[in-house]
Amino acid sequence: MLYESFILNEVNLSKAMSISYEELKEEHIQDYQHLFKRVEFSLEEVLDTDERVKKYSASDLEMIEAVDG
Repeated sequence: MLYESFILNEVNLSKAMSISYEELKEEHIQDYQHLFKRVEFSLEEVLDTDERVKKYSASDLEMIEAVDG
């Protein structure tokens, strides 16, 4: 098993070294793009901490936890 892993690593390293950095980077991005584009994240309201404290104060349990540390 260890020997097979060594051979596989050598094959992958040889392949990576046979192409330019830009090609390798693009290949990597294409390989993993589907993993990184699975989720969309959007903040409906972005507030600075002082504004958030004023607006939500004690009703915001997450803020209480953050302040209590």
